[in-house]
Amino acid sequence: MTGVWVVLAVLFGGLGFGLLFSARNAKRKAQASLTWPTVPGKVIASDIKVTVSTSKSGESEYQTENFRPIVKYKYSVQGVEHSCSRIAFGATNTAQSAADAIMARYPAGADVTVHYNPEKPQEAVLETRESGATALTILAVVFLLVGAGSAVLSAIGLVAGSG
Repeated sequence: MTGVWVVLAVLFGGLGFGLLFSARNAKRKAQASLTWPTVPGKVIASDIKVTVSTSKSGESEYQTENFRPIVKYKYSVQGVEHSCSRIAFGATNTAQSAADAIMARYPAGADVTVHYNPEKPQEAVLETRESGATALTILAVVFLLVGAGSAVLSAIGLVAGSG
């Protein structure tokens, strides 16, 4: 049984650190994008991708819908045309009302202001904020706590098994 706790500790600990890294990276990129130069751009496509996931709990089945706004835009930096679909740094899945609000701000054909990375002009965002980093951080902490708890249970099992 100890081996199960070790696997869980590694799995949840690894996921926790991965999510924490992702949230930290999104915050860092969003902060950097505040100082990036801007150029005019044009929305060339705007849509919402809906994914449905199903889970079961006993006899009950639950469906969850996730909405991912997709805004593809083009812009030009020093005569070189680029296209991108990043709205903001961080998580992209959201509630339907939030996705609808994004679609209202960025309909196809709309003129937009694009913030681009001067060191990598192909990297750009429409909004200089992070999206979902707080939720990712909370989820990361939960995974890290489960991983730590599994490690403790593994250690207890190893100590109990050695006696």
